[in-house]
Amino acid sequence: MQTTQPTQGEHPLVKPAVTRAAYFKEVQHDVQEATLLLIRRACVAVPAEELTVKTALLELGLDSLTLMEVIFDLELHYSVQVDEALLVELETIQDLVFMVSSAIAGAGVELPDEPPALWAEQEN
Repeated sequence: MQTTQPTQGEHPLVKPAVTRAAYFKEVQHDVQEATLLLIRRACVAVPAEELTVKTALLELGLDSLTLMEVIFDLELHYSVQVDEALLVELETIQDLVFMVSSAIAGAGVELPDEPPALWAEQEN
């Protein structure tokens, strides 16, 4: 992600609204890809090709521990911590993506360039 130098009179940590919106959109896209990848690996109930962000978490057939492992992997990768009180409100994969994206954008975390090694495709 490219950063721009502040112009005269701008604070270096305050980004214009358009930049914040573009940053959040980029964050959401990145988190969506990572979340779908992790869920595809853990999910047994829904074929990978049918998995979308609109898929309900209950349809995934994941137990609560596996879902928490997915969330933990996302937190670890993006160096953020999601509000655990909000976890009970998650209904779809998109809800999870938005929750993690909001934590990243709120913390001003830079997106990693590459996924961690633990996400690499494992050969059988």
